[in-house]
Amino acid sequence: MFTTIDKALTALIMAVVFLLNYFFGFNLGWLTSDAIATVVAALTPFLVWLVPNKKPA
Repeated sequence: MFTTIDKALTALIMAVVFLLNYFFGFNLGWLTSDAIATVVAALTPFLVWLVPNKKPA
C-alpha cells in the first residue's frame, strides 16, 4: 500500500483495539467484552493477510 510496514501497522492497530477492550471492557449489550476480544483475535490475522506488501522499487 503506502509503506513497507503496512502489515505491522495493521497488527499494531488491532492490538490497540484489543487492549482498549481488555482494560476498558466495552459492552454493547448483545456483544460482550469476551465476544469482542474473540472477534478482534480472529480478525487480526485476516487483516494482516489482506494488507499487501509494498513492492520494492
